[in-house]
Amino acid sequence: MKKIVLITVATLIFSATILSAAGETALDFMRINVGARPAGMGEAFVAVADETSAMYWNPAGLGFMKSTELQGMYSSWIGDVSYGYLGFATPTKDGTFGAGVQYVTTPDTPRLSNGQKIGEFSYHDLALTLPYASKMSEDFALGVNLKIIESVISDNRLNALTWDFGALYKTPVDGLSVGLAGQNLFGKAGEDRLPITIRVGSAYAPPLFSFASDFLISAELGKAEKNPGYYAIGVENWWSNIIGVRCGYKCYTDEKQNLSMDPMTRLRAGITIRIQELSVDYAIAPFDSLGDAHRISLTYRVGGWWGSFTRRVKVQISAEPPIFSPNGDGNKDTIVFKTNVKGIKNADKWELYIRDVDFNFINGFSGFDTVPKELVWNGFDTNGAKVADGVYSYKFSVVGEGSEKGISQSGEVTIDFAPPTFNFSKTTDKIYPANIVYVSSVIFSVNAKDNVAFGKCKIEIKNEKGALVKTFESLKANEQFVWYGREEKKDILLSTGVYIAELSVFDDAGNKASTHTQISILKKAVDVDDKITGTRIILPEKLVFIGDSTRISENGKYELNKVVDMFNGRMVNYGVIEGHTSSGDDRDKEMRASGFRALAVYNYLVKVKGVSKSKIRKVSGIGPDRPVSSNQTEDGRDKNNRIEIIIIKNVIDY
Repeated sequence: MKKIVLITVATLIFSATILSAAGETALDFMRINVGARPAGMGEAFVAVADETSAMYWNPAGLGFMKSTELQGMYSSWIGDVSYGYLGFATPTKDGTFGAGVQYVTTPDTPRLSNGQKIGEFSYHDLALTLPYASKMSEDFALGVNLKIIESVISDNRLNALTWDFGALYKTPVDGLSVGLAGQNLFGKAGEDRLPITIRVGSAYAPPLFSFASDFLISAELGKAEKNPGYYAIGVENWWSNIIGVRCGYKCYTDEKQNLSMDPMTRLRAGITIRIQELSVDYAIAPFDSLGDAHRISLTYRVGGWWGSFTRRVKVQISAEPPIFSPNGDGNKDTIVFKTNVKGIKNADKWELYIRDVDFNFINGFSGFDTVPKELVWNGFDTNGAKVADGVYSYKFSVVGEGSEKGISQSGEVTIDFAPPTFNFSKTTDKIYPANIVYVSSVIFSVNAKDNVAFGKCKIEIKNEKGALVKTFESLKANEQFVWYGREEKKDILLSTGVYIAELSVFDDAGNKASTHTQISILKKAVDVDDKITGTRIILPEKLVFIGDSTRISENGKYELNKVVDMFNGRMVNYGVIEGHTSSGDDRDKEMRASGFRALAVYNYLVKVKGVSKSKIRKVSGIGPDRPVSSNQTEDGRDKNNRIEIIIIKNVIDY
């Protein structure tokens, strides 16, 4: 009698949905797990999915398969309910294809009426799964299942068609993967929906170098429609890839359901033994007073043994330079990949893959025996054509002649053909370095930008014969350079003549943009005011001061130091310092500002450089009252914002 009760209870578990009212989910047998190994890990397998049963847990995992596998499983459930599974998967150059069959059967079950047996009925479920998976990159795969399902209880029959979807990503962290899968996403059985299930999880296999073992830990969250969510965790360890033991824990998010269950029912355990091409897996899951569920699965790997323990080795690769431009100009036309492999002397195979942002294969290198220290890429694809501007990823892998294997983290390189853009200006075309006047120096201004990465700017000044006399260089995209007409090495004034200033702007890829301009060096008598006999020195405020402040800039100090020498000359009687501004809305404000700046120049000459107070007769702010140019243009305003120092060489009352 007890056996009859158990059979009846088990049958009701699988058939309750089919006999329920419209709007409930159907074919709940699809929630029964496939594979003894995943079951022994607490069913935390969505981010592992590395065998044929991946078509159930996460079809994307089939995309990483390297050998054809056949797998079968038998499970003895409560009440003599039998569950079986048979599947195969085979990788091809176009992806991994496969097929799988799941079935549930029960023995003939008594049909009761008023406690009396009036006959018997039978029950079975059958599902055909057709998976396909493909790697989108070396680290990322997607997979789908097409499933055809049939369920029969006595004379009632239901058929359904549905789809599964999965994604699996092996992160740049060695041994860490994440997975996502959805089951029964579309379709109905009659008027009832199929039981949609969503899983997400991660798995980590830490690298172990000292012992011949592989350790794996996996965690998963899931939710099946019309059922509470669950969380599961599993651990597994292999010795020489021959003997594996595992255990797991699965718990529901519904606390009431957890309390109603024996804590032992949350535990799972299993063991595997691998002999050449064959793997035998066993798992056990307690079911409280209903007994234990046992699973046994066999997996046969076609064309190769499971092999011995794989020892992970450290593989590194770098790219120099990380940005380059294969345009044939001789500057950063190629990139050099530098490898660093520890623990492998002779390789069974090594590979370097280069892909674009859409994971399309662009180019690669491969070989055997000695692992190269350097590999050079010229920026061309496998067809010999230049690739387009953009970011490209690369990864390097090595398989040793023994049990060693290593994969580098993904890196990125950038190809950039576009040169930087820039604006180039100067304050004057003529300078008089032999005299202390307004145009005793020229200021070059460079404002550059690049769409990828700016490199440097450089100005080379050459004489009429092409000889280099001065070089300026900066890593800044926006920079100013002041030239006083002096030769670089000997720091002497250059002779009069025309000089060419050549600007070159580079980006990090080696692309270059350039232009040039002329500067004339002249020797001219100083400006002389009609009312006085002496020298009028005109200095632009933006050369003398820092921004809008009254602090003297380094360039200003350089110019004023020349004035000090003139004040200390024997022929000088006295001098006058005047501050001038361009026109503004507030004349009083302009008068005060010009006065403060004139006073700042006085303090520098007297208090810092020691010029005698008696030699500076007058310090005044003129404001906007004496413009020398139009205030309608920026250049004109720059000329009006100035400091004038008048040095008198004869005794004249000023």
